Amino acid sequence: MSRTSLNISLLTLILYLFFSSINARSQSLIWDLADTISIGTIREVSCINKDICIYRYELMFNNGIILKLTTDGGLNWTHIFADTNIIDNETFLPIYLAPNYYTLSFKSQDKIILTADTNIFWYSNDLGKTWIKDSIDEGYSLSIKMVDSLNGLMYKKLKGGMFVEIFATSNGGISWHEIHKPLEHKWDLNFFGGVLMEGSIYLYSINEDWGYSLNWTLDLGKTWDSYYYGGYYAFNDLQFINPYIGFSINRYMNLDSNKTFFSVMKTYDSGATWTVLLESDSVQYSRLSFSDSLNGIVAGSTTDLIIRTTDGGYSWHKDTVHGIPPRQMRNLRNINMIESKSAFLSTSRHIIKLTDRPTSIENFPLINQNSLDFESIIVNKEIDLEILNDCVGKSQISITIYNSTGKLISNDEFRYSHFDKGIILNLSNFTSGFYLIRVDCASKNKLLQLLII
Repeated sequence: MSRTSLNISLLTLILYLFFSSINARSQSLIWDLADTISIGTIREVSCINKDICIYRYELMFNNGIILKLTTDGGLNWTHIFADTNIIDNETFLPIYLAPNYYTLSFKSQDKIILTADTNIFWYSNDLGKTWIKDSIDEGYSLSIKMVDSLNGLMYKKLKGGMFVEIFATSNGGISWHEIHKPLEHKWDLNFFGGVLMEGSIYLYSINEDWGYSLNWTLDLGKTWDSYYYGGYYAFNDLQFINPYIGFSINRYMNLDSNKTFFSVMKTYDSGATWTVLLESDSVQYSRLSFSDSLNGIVAGSTTDLIIRTTDGGYSWHKDTVHGIPPRQMRNLRNINMIESKSAFLSTSRHIIKLTDRPTSIENFPLINQNSLDFESIIVNKEIDLEILNDCVGKSQISITIYNSTGKLISNDEFRYSHFDKGIILNLSNFTSGFYLIRVDCASKNKLLQLLII
């Protein structure tokens, strides 16, 4: 073998090992439960970095909206806003009469904007400690999309009508000025978002008037460009990383087979052309989120599928979800990927975090979980839970329980029974929340992450 061939072979081996190590590190990440609600429906989670996130959920029968905030990466969540006509024992600030629909814009630590299907909107400049209520002309509904803390768009629509006005702000919503509509469209526009690059603001939207078109502006709406796709590209989700590279989820009907196909696509030229990365008639891809041009997540709303890429969508790894039943993943709401190894996902009742170890285990340094059988369970405290099913000999049983703060629960605070090799834990004295349980019986042992609701 020549020296050149040897060098090429060695280089190939080095590259293979390098990318294999990247793939192995990528695959070591899992999705773990970060928070849950028992009443209502979660609509979205929004993050500005890996530590600071807000999610909003609506109470039953459209009785109001509540926002919860984390500043420690999902370990703890606090209420920062409630707009509801339901009065309970918890104290929220502020409390107003509840409209039926809301949108949340959270792009920086000093700007949170919440709009409703009325002419009212609220904003906070201090992470939800105080809120300011504002309004526009009656008879309109609003949707506000901020690019950063200063720049954004307000989508203003006549209630019950289709005519749209668009306003822009460059001072964080203190003042707004009307901008030209893209291509003079007067029908419904779906604004997906924008990016900030080299001092230019790239705002993009989808127009569904007689087919689908992508509209964008680099000067905050003074001039617009557009690509028209006809009826082929029906966008389910869309995200641009910069003014050139973007990802989308699309659906279309194949008239020959009479099947609906779902595809994940990528553009390098601002949407002029699209490359198909994934396509299926059995998996309904519904949501995507990318932290940069290489790292992204795609999920399906009718399956428990979550796939992740580290090379811009050319190869994908199926992720594992801990802490919730797989069927709950079918109630997917949105994904927010912040960094290559940090993301949050919302279902109708759960907030899930991408992590290299289960979130709640970080609070339990006294339990060595190496080589233990691990399981995540959500239960109601009214039931008795079997925590081990192959234990012989009651004298060898040892149970260690920690609550969500890492406090050890004493043995006289819980009860268990041993019957036909099974260890049954009585949960009647437990309060709602996270627990970590280690159970040992001779050589048998198990570690459970337990959420009582």
